[in-house]
Amino acid sequence: MPKVPHKRNNRFYNHGEEKARSRLINVAQVAWQILVRRLQAKRPPFVAKGMDLSPWVEKPNFTGTEGKTSVTWLGHASCLINFAGITVLTDPVSGGIGNLMNRSLPVPIPFEQLPHVDVILLSHNHRDHLDIATLEPLKRFNPLIFVPEGDAHLLRSLGFHRVQECTWHESIMLETNLELNKVELIFLPAIHWSGRGVLDVNRSLWGSWLIRTKDASVYFAGDSAYGEHFANIAHRYGPPDIVLMPIAPEEPRGLMAPSHVGVEEALQAFDDLAGSHFFPIHWGTFAFGLDRFQDPIEKLKELWPQSQRDNKKLHLVPAGRVVVLDDL
Repeated sequence: MPKVPHKRNNRFYNHGEEKARSRLINVAQVAWQILVRRLQAKRPPFVAKGMDLSPWVEKPNFTGTEGKTSVTWLGHASCLINFAGITVLTDPVSGGIGNLMNRSLPVPIPFEQLPHVDVILLSHNHRDHLDIATLEPLKRFNPLIFVPEGDAHLLRSLGFHRVQECTWHESIMLETNLELNKVELIFLPAIHWSGRGVLDVNRSLWGSWLIRTKDASVYFAGDSAYGEHFANIAHRYGPPDIVLMPIAPEEPRGLMAPSHVGVEEALQAFDDLAGSHFFPIHWGTFAFGLDRFQDPIEKLKELWPQSQRDNKKLHLVPAGRVVVLDDL
């Protein structure tokens, strides 16, 4: 995995031999295989008829969390992180993906009711990570927004003015209202791709984010295939305390692997990072791939005890639950 992204003819690539056309073919193959298998009824529906999803959603209670380190998974890759006196929101998506796909896991709180958001971090511009309708009510916070290289024009066209583009390993220092404490945001590599349509594939960058102070750190993986960048990040920046790691879509594995870690790869990435707290994200919200709703989380529960992760914590929490790390 390179330390800087490859760029040719105004498109970004994970490696020097990659081509934009290969990404389009991969997407088409996945869509076709899903369609064929569903028409042939070889797989049950994403959410079984009559399945109760209420255990996986609860209304968040932010009372008493001020000034504490907390993580609230809001579904898919949207996480609200209270950290060192600031509130960070990752990849905000509160509804469906345009007219393409409905949301299966309900949003635990309307984003119009979120507490004040200081910073928005975007990992890439796919519609399930950058949703225009979700961003609209967040304008009232006048947040700082940090986006991958190539995405600032979209955010500015929506009326956001405090937007900064970043490339891999770029660092931003933020002042906080806590004395002698600064928050550092670092945009880091991932193995993925970008594009909101057919013509703009890889016109903007993608990546992951590290949020840290002198005392603690949070790593948000965004979307990524497995690669050596996880170990490299730990080596260069130290093990993160909190890891927000995608675990789906898993199937069909051969087609998903170039862009997304499955459960086993997510656990290996967590081990490479040498993190302390594992929060599974990017599962259950949308019917990507051939997974059923519960498949990734059941596999995660099965595989976690089989490894030697002494003093590590797996957080299997419903969307909306506020996990205060200071209390653990």
